[in-house]
Amino acid sequence: MDLKVSANVKHNGKWHEPGNELKKVKKEDGERLISLGIAEEIKESEADKKARLEGERQAAEKEKAEAEAKAAEEAAKAEEEEKAKAEADKKASKKDESGK
Repeated sequence: MDLKVSANVKHNGKWHEPGNELKKVKKEDGERLISLGIAEEIKESEADKKARLEGERQAAEKEKAEAEAKAAEEAAKAEEEEKAKAEADKKASKKDESGK
């Protein structure tokens, strides 16, 4: 909930002057400030809503790409470890055979 305050308000330990906007206020806190008559709810414009949704979509895509890259990196690392282990096992078995 976004609010515009009409009086000096202390919210989350910070003082806000009349005309300041409070973004992402908890619903119960916002309703309390509105009922006291010291704030009014700001309705999100269509342009703001579009921009917010686009930003959220881009953030989600970035997060997904980072997760995929991390998974690919971990898979490559696991494959390298498997190859190294197989090579070590191969060397150990050759050493055992030559020691007989």
